[in-house]
Amino acid sequence: MLTLFLFQRELIQLKDEYQTSANTIIKAQILKDIALLTEAINEMKEAWEARCSLN
Repeated sequence: MLTLFLFQRELIQLKDEYQTSANTIIKAQILKDIALLTEAINEMKEAWEARCSLN
C-alpha cells in the first residue's frame, strides 16, 4: 500500500512538472498516461481496502 501511495505522489509531481515544460502534443499524451495510471492506482487501493475489510 505504501508503494502505491509513493507511486501516486510521484505521478502528481511529474504531472505538475510536465504541465509547465512539455510541448502541447507530448504534454497531452503524458497527462493522459498519468490519468490512466492514477485511475489504476485508485482501483488497486479500492481492491486492497475491500480485501482488508473482509478479514
